[in-house]
Amino acid sequence: MNQSSPTISANPATIVRDPFSTTLGIPICNAKTPNFEGTGGLFFVDPAKPGILYLLTARHVLFHPSKEENMLYEFHEGRGQASRKVLLMGEAAFEARCKAIKSAIGTKQVIIEHLNGRLKAADEMEDEEDANAERKAAKYQMEGAEKAITALKKLLADVARDWTDEENRILGHVTLSPPIGLDDGDDGFTDDWAVIQMRPSMITKLNFIGNAIDLGSVAVDKLTVWMYGPHPANLSSSKYPGDRLLRFSGTASDQEMFSPDQTTKDNDNDPDIMVLKNGNTSNLTVGRLNTIRAFLREYCEGKPGKMSKEVGVFPRNSESGPFSERGDSGSVVIDGTGRVCGIITGGDGATDASDCTFVTSINFLVKRLAAFGIDANIFPLPANL
Repeated sequence: MNQSSPTISANPATIVRDPFSTTLGIPICNAKTPNFEGTGGLFFVDPAKPGILYLLTARHVLFHPSKEENMLYEFHEGRGQASRKVLLMGEAAFEARCKAIKSAIGTKQVIIEHLNGRLKAADEMEDEEDANAERKAAKYQMEGAEKAITALKKLLADVARDWTDEENRILGHVTLSPPIGLDDGDDGFTDDWAVIQMRPSMITKLNFIGNAIDLGSVAVDKLTVWMYGPHPANLSSSKYPGDRLLRFSGTASDQEMFSPDQTTKDNDNDPDIMVLKNGNTSNLTVGRLNTIRAFLREYCEGKPGKMSKEVGVFPRNSESGPFSERGDSGSVVIDGTGRVCGIITGGDGATDASDCTFVTSINFLVKRLAAFGIDANIFPLPANL
């Protein structure tokens, strides 16, 4: 079974269906280590290889830094080389998605039970006009809940039938991944990326929508408040799309990420850029990108750390929680207008949830792909497949 295109907002199963669609935030893992998960970052195509769709992610998602040698990986078709298969959703992610569907069904059943109580209460009302208004409202909501349960049960049955077998969740295979490097070249960013060649059967012209993040897991009013930023003087340049899909619209320059617009401020009165990501673990979150900084990075236990340039993304505010968590590595980070900033390569904090998220610049990544002969177009269309 291939992945589906995003459903309309009116579909009651929209939110729990998202991980099985072609929008960004795809939970992935090495098929041989399904308990070590990350996130697919962004799709791209190469004009030199028409009809092939690629997915960019962080190398350490697919090559465990503490268990595998840090060396160049290249896959060459037809040389008898065993491919490194990439799985859609590892063990934990698949179980979590199934549990989410079951939980949504249970929630609707609780709502129906409550609505039945409202109908009984309406029968005991002395004012007939009030009773009829209450019955009408309760029946309308019950009809919606019953339709939702039907849709959710169908989705659960489809998922169990088509996705339980891991072989059906093979997205593709790794084609290229250089060794992880810190403070790489003249740009000084962390070199932590891998290219996945997608299986044609998983994503086709019929279900591919290009690079887009589905914003549907957060209500319009709430996300709008998040994107205004923590400073009251900020003006939001983002608008919630009618179809919930925030599509790529360009890239943010390193210079702008280094020196954000002075008119937008954070709680410390420093300039910032509000950004968002959709990750495997923490789903849709908003954070503050305010500068490029050097951080001490340590990839492997027992090996000394090294300073490396990163784009730093901090929590939206002191109470919002971290921008990313373990398992979000590889996620693409974009601003409210759809401009790409980069992909997540790690974080730093006192717990598994990081106070600061490390992002490698998209401009650096495109240049690194070019160094390996890849002319990456990160704005692919269905016609490219």
